[in-house]
Amino acid sequence: MAFEDRGMWVYKARPVIIVGNRATMDQDIIIVPCTSQAARNDYDVLLLEWSIYGLPVPTVARIAKVQNVHKRHFIRWIDGLRSKDWSRIKRKLDKLF
Repeated sequence: MAFEDRGMWVYKARPVIIVGNRATMDQDIIIVPCTSQAARNDYDVLLLEWSIYGLPVPTVARIAKVQNVHKRHFIRWIDGLRSKDWSRIKRKLDKLF
């Protein structure tokens, strides 16, 4: 995942949630970036089951930062976002769009 830090672009492996339909994932994939930073607004959703997903610390999904990313940027896939977390994320996505 690329992000800007002190005026320079930095590339670092970051967790994301894929929100696009699998049928449309030929090259570009729609994602919600995740962070270990605290929630900042109503569109930040704390993942309740972050440890089950293999994340080392509590993690927030930044719904308002939806992005389109080329599939070559993915290192690995972890399936199985739990329904508790997915329903909360989907509600925020519906509200945003």
